[in-house]
Amino acid sequence: LGPGAGGGRAPRRSVAGALASAASQHDIPMVLLEALGRAMEDVDGEVRRSAARAIELAAGRSDLSDGVVGALAKALQDEDGNVRSNATFALGRVAEQRQVSAPIVRALGAALEDREARVRAGATWALAKAADKSQFTAEVMQALGDGLKDSARDVRRYAAAAMEAVAKRSEDPAWVIKRLVAALGDDRRDVRYNAAVALGRVAQKREVSGSAVDALGDALNDGKADVRDVAAMAIRAAARTSSISTSVLGALGRALEDREPGVRRHAAGAIARAAGKNHVPAEVVDALGAALRDDDQDVRRFAARAIGEVGKVAAVSGGALDALGGALTDSDELVRRGPGAAGG
Repeated sequence: LGPGAGGGRAPRRSVAGALASAASQHDIPMVLLEALGRAMEDVDGEVRRSAARAIELAAGRSDLSDGVVGALAKALQDEDGNVRSNATFALGRVAEQRQVSAPIVRALGAALEDREARVRAGATWALAKAADKSQFTAEVMQALGDGLKDSARDVRRYAAAAMEAVAKRSEDPAWVIKRLVAALGDDRRDVRYNAAVALGRVAQKREVSGSAVDALGDALNDGKADVRDVAAMAIRAAARTSSISTSVLGALGRALEDREPGVRRHAAGAIARAAGKNHVPAEVVDALGAALRDDDQDVRRFAARAIGEVGKVAAVSGGALDALGGALTDSDELVRRGPGAAGG
């Protein structure tokens, strides 16, 4: 294998194809990985495609040499889109295992502008994998942010997954938060999901804007339960550092009736965390009282805790107090012990 290998194209194709088939189930020795790296410069496109695919599959279980990684980076300029795409995903496998160098990050950043969507998606995915371990330039971070507006759905999905790390590194994370807020309105479920997760993780570390929290409140009406769930979790995270508006608290109150227990649980937890610093509307307190009769014990625990937090700063309605009194006979000990013990 390699650019100077003899014996005709058919044998080289056969060898590269066989290694690509074997790489999905077997460890490939380093000497063969090095040969595959050289094969990515073969004059025959099929050989290059098979070599890149074999390395991509092997990268998940093998520690590639710098020479092979360099060959993958060079392959990002290949005329064949399949070779470029396979190279991006192989580099992502490398990035899962170790820090990748600045030249590799730059090469992947350049691939974000590739004419083929599958290459842009692979480069975005690879950079998402590299985000926690490798150094990003401002240009690469901006390009990842632009990926949230890409016409290809997979690019947007992977870009949303990378945004948490980008926000950590950016000197001005406000632009990242703004892009994530826009992504909450994406037509693809996993883009919305990743955007909500990223916003929640950003909110754990720093204050986020009221418009971002409001957008998460709107996401509580999403048609997909897992998006509603992570939106409620993100609001709960934001309640540590950010103000929660009356409208968002109202949305959380309505979410206490969601058909999914995870959504109800996290909505109750978000209200409990927000109650000490934000005015909780009476109708939300009443919804908490009703939640004390929920089938899910964690919902009841968080509801009891939230009512207790409201009671520290404002009068609690009679209905909610009556419900809290009824909780003294709850089957769960933490709910029976009252607001001070319930929740978490």
